[in-house]
Amino acid sequence: LDMADSGGLQQSASEVLIVAMITNPPETPGQVLDRIAEAHAINCSQYISAIIDVITKPSSPSLPLDQKGSKRIFKPHMMTLDVCERLLEAICNTEVNGIALRVDPHTVQDLYYISKARGWELDPEVLQSAAIYLANSSFYAVTEAIKHVNSAGRQQSDGDSIWRFHLNSQEICDISLDSLIDQAKVAISSGSISALPDIHASGQLDAAADIAHALSSRSFASKPAYYLFMIRAMCVCERKKYAEMMFSMAKQVDRRHLGTEYALMMSMYYRTGDTAAAEALFSEFVEIWKAHWAQIKDAFVMPDAASRQAEKWRLVHEENVDKPLVFNTAELWRIRSRASGPFYRYALELVRNGRVDQAIKILSEAKYVHFVSLTSMQIGAIIHALLAAGRTDEAFDTYMEFLKTMNASGGPGIRAQDVVFGKIPFGHVTGDILRELGATGSWDRIWSIMGNGADLSDGFYYMDAVKALLDRALDTGNQIHAVRCAELLNRIAALHSTALDSLSNEWLECTFVRAIEIFPDAAEGYSHLVLKLLDALVQKNAASQGYLYLQWNAHVIRSFFSALRQLPDAAQAQKLRSSFYTAAELVEAALVEPASQVLRDEAKAVFDLLPSSLLAVPNTYNSVSQSGGWEEKNVDVPFATNDSRFWEYTVRAFSSRRDHRLESCRDNAHSLLQTIKLMFVSGARLDQRFLALANKVLLDYGYPVVDTETGDLLPWKMQIEMKERHTADQRWIETIQETIAADSPGRSAGDCSRSGELDARLQQKIKLYAECRKASKIPPLRQLSSLVGDAMRQSKRAVWEPIVRDHMPEYLQRLVSNENEKPRESTQYATTIWSQAIVAYAGLGDIEQAMAYFRCIVDARGYPISQATAMLLSSLSSANVLVPVLPRGWDGSAQRIFGMEPAYPPQPDSPGDTILVPKTKKERRAMVAQIGLAMLYATFKNKIWPTTHFYNILLTVLGKAQMVSELRQVFEVISPTSARKMPARLRVNPAFAPSPILWAMAIREAARGNEPALSEYWFKEYRMSAMPIFREEASAYSRFAYRDQPKYARLFILGRPYYIVAQLKRPLLEDGSSPEPWYDLAQVEKQLEMDRLRALDKLPLSYLDAFKMMTIYTLVDEHRNMDSAETLAEEIVALYRDKVVPKYSRPRGATDLASCWRMMVSGYIGLLKYYRQQIESDPGKVNKCKARLVYWYKQWKRERQRSGVNTGIPGHSSMLLSDEEVRLAESISASMR
Repeated sequence: LDMADSGGLQQSASEVLIVAMITNPPETPGQVLDRIAEAHAINCSQYISAIIDVITKPSSPSLPLDQKGSKRIFKPHMMTLDVCERLLEAICNTEVNGIALRVDPHTVQDLYYISKARGWELDPEVLQSAAIYLANSSFYAVTEAIKHVNSAGRQQSDGDSIWRFHLNSQEICDISLDSLIDQAKVAISSGSISALPDIHASGQLDAAADIAHALSSRSFASKPAYYLFMIRAMCVCERKKYAEMMFSMAKQVDRRHLGTEYALMMSMYYRTGDTAAAEALFSEFVEIWKAHWAQIKDAFVMPDAASRQAEKWRLVHEENVDKPLVFNTAELWRIRSRASGPFYRYALELVRNGRVDQAIKILSEAKYVHFVSLTSMQIGAIIHALLAAGRTDEAFDTYMEFLKTMNASGGPGIRAQDVVFGKIPFGHVTGDILRELGATGSWDRIWSIMGNGADLSDGFYYMDAVKALLDRALDTGNQIHAVRCAELLNRIAALHSTALDSLSNEWLECTFVRAIEIFPDAAEGYSHLVLKLLDALVQKNAASQGYLYLQWNAHVIRSFFSALRQLPDAAQAQKLRSSFYTAAELVEAALVEPASQVLRDEAKAVFDLLPSSLLAVPNTYNSVSQSGGWEEKNVDVPFATNDSRFWEYTVRAFSSRRDHRLESCRDNAHSLLQTIKLMFVSGARLDQRFLALANKVLLDYGYPVVDTETGDLLPWKMQIEMKERHTADQRWIETIQETIAADSPGRSAGDCSRSGELDARLQQKIKLYAECRKASKIPPLRQLSSLVGDAMRQSKRAVWEPIVRDHMPEYLQRLVSNENEKPRESTQYATTIWSQAIVAYAGLGDIEQAMAYFRCIVDARGYPISQATAMLLSSLSSANVLVPVLPRGWDGSAQRIFGMEPAYPPQPDSPGDTILVPKTKKERRAMVAQIGLAMLYATFKNKIWPTTHFYNILLTVLGKAQMVSELRQVFEVISPTSARKMPARLRVNPAFAPSPILWAMAIREAARGNEPALSEYWFKEYRMSAMPIFREEASAYSRFAYRDQPKYARLFILGRPYYIVAQLKRPLLEDGSSPEPWYDLAQVEKQLEMDRLRALDKLPLSYLDAFKMMTIYTLVDEHRNMDSAETLAEEIVALYRDKVVPKYSRPRGATDLASCWRMMVSGYIGLLKYYRQQIESDPGKVNKCKARLVYWYKQWKRERQRSGVNTGIPGHSSMLLSDEEVRLAESISASMR
């Protein structure tokens, strides 16, 4: 049962328990309590109902239903105080705020009256839950009745009735019972419903009121929303006495936040005719709200919780404000929306009484004077009331008015009184107002709503209204509005697949026919209406519903070509072409092969009527002349035109290769070449992408290719070059496909990377890319970047290298030559892909190739992304690589940017050199540091934002070069200043401060640069100022990367600066041996102190930090503490098993665990040697030490075996024991057996 965390498992568990209980029913109250505990544990209402059936006597139909209970009688010997209390608790806690009452409320009523009759004093919290449960049962009895009657009323209500709208939950609370009964009678007379709904449920409401009265004499802490649920039920059921009693109790608790309760009371008074009482309540609440608003109106408002905390810190430490009041926008919205209820209810009553102008004035004052924020439901109710009153103009104005906002996102210096919130009404309301405006022909207002206010994510609810608008546009003969309505249908359908259900085939077919009859030609500047309707039809599932447009297209295409075969005159041909364009666009938009086949067949039939000389084309590329070109030029083709659309669809049809029969495909390729020739000789021109696609088909079947710019036949030499390039492409594709075929499917990326195989996702990306190559398309940048990145991460050089080396120049040439593409797009294409190449080659240590692509990007007037510059700089910091000459990478004037002076890369002694030759190691480090600063400045000049990784590498190289002043400027000035200027969409650090990792790098490099005072100063700054911000926001700087992680998992990174300063190991001796002792005791004690500070700040330990502390506790003789080491070992195991913690904070696998357990073994061996040196040692301690030594030795051997690393492999010394330690551990293990 503890593992039953899914609905299916819970259901199975409950079924098993119910069967077991029925088979062996409980016989004592103690057994009943056990069953109730089980039901409570799995939160199963069916199990609770089964328990109730077991502990009650069989009901008799002859017993009358008691007003204070049901026909159920509990067995007296089973009912005790504990059983009653626990049963009430289990019943009421299976619900979420009482929304779904799955256990009969009469049972709760019975249990309460039993406890009252026996004098039991139930727990106040249980009584509150029971009261809420009973109150909600009465409330939902009324609301369900209203929904049922409203559903019937929307079909047959008159035009000026509120019942014709879809009522939201706010409006349901404002329906009087008399109005409900009247509307129900109307529905009964029309046959919509069969009987009056049961809306009283008086017994449960009386019981709830009785509980509330009993609680009023006791001291208790009220549950959240206790008074709200009780007052809501009393008001909706119009129980005035009970409602006033609960309202007076609620006001004694807190007056300021009772806006909803005041609104409910006002609604009840209005519905029962007590207008004076309602208005008195409104005046009372306005004064309360004014007093409360005066206290918070000067509070600062920030966009989110992270920036709120940062602003609060800034006000305290920089502005010296004591206890500043700062909200985020969500908090301010909640405060103001809680106060909106009374204003809404007062305005609604004014509208219903015909005082519309006064109501609008009240709403305006509520928004701009009293600064309350009406909710979407409240706005919708107001608009419905205005529409029901026939005030469409005022409804539209109200709709648009409540969309207006001012400073709604907050920001520095914005106060609460400067913020005005807007709200978009729900989709039902939008649909209702669209219908009303469509009926009056107010198209400008309709498009104003759709352009400024309507939320398409809610568009499912007004799909029918848009259909009605389209029908209205057809009725009035307005094609422009009809097309825009069809576009809107498509946009909604693209967001909501379920919205397509309202687009029936019958409606679409009828609209098709009407559109063709009413609008034979498209409106100027717009596509034809049938094209937009087709988009909706395609989305409805082409496989099953496509017969409509297939049948239509085939009919139009055949009629067109049948007329062409008669070679009509020019006027008739132009008329036919207009029909053909419409039909061909439908074919192209749908991309349906059967329709394309119709077009191919009919085109071939027309070609047969033409002279053979016009159709003569070479069958192979060897048949092309040396100079190339078609022999016939500017020939009059009887039916042809120089309009490119005619040829575009014909070329696309012949380029389609759905037929896998070779002869059929070769025949299509032959006809394709004929089509291109006819197009050329007619003087028409096609877009390059269509001719490139045609060339791909022609090359596949051995036909000569054409110039993609003109359509003319290429010369023989270029034919050979194109064929060779195509063959190389095919060879690359076949090689990759063979690799894919040889791989095992379904393996993870990590397994595939280790075994040399491709994981399934990379295989799919390669297949998509191969399809692009076959179709001669330029792959989308995101798709190609993802493919190259995955191939690089899996070390598949054979996959990514041909792409960046051979394919990229072709793509860039086509992008540059394409008039529709902007130069900036080709630069972005080159920068993105070649930056990944820099990352890959730099990771491989191939600086020459990395620099080659660096220069290519600069030559393309771009600059590598920050990840690429970081990897290149990291590789250059290695001592065994050459230092290249870096291009400057920017043009224009040299100016100070973000506090940084212009930085230039180091230059060689001779102008033609491409390699720098440093004379000493110090000079080399200075060159690399200068390159890093030049990269940073060029990054700013090219408007690229450096990443934390780049700053980490830059601080490292500056630290190695001991350029402390530059390091301090980068960390304290440049990094924070650039972060403040960063666009919000890229900003991952709401506090505008360096991340904890960057703090750690700066602190470490300051210590390495012989600046201990600066290092300690930065550490204190981090601990006292920066770290509290990140801690408060749960490491908010990484909220984009780790937003799905719980708060504790985001805190691991905050401890990094505590463990990065102290350098435990002493430097090696001149002969390369380790000194004795190997550790620096002063640094060890410094690390212990910093670990104490970390524990004082309550930060969790990551694996690397725990490993460092374990080294001290196990291997440092002066501070060996195996109890602390055992605690760390438990934490490391917990980290290893916790998959929520980020990967960089967990052990990577068996190798890391083996390294830890090696230290545990060494620590116990050292402790055992210490005991043996003592004159008198405790045998118990010695035996315990041996036992733990044997245990950790077994763990070490198991993890080393799992890691698959043998003792002879270098680079894994941290997980290996010495021969002496192994012999000692083996001997002790043998003796312990």
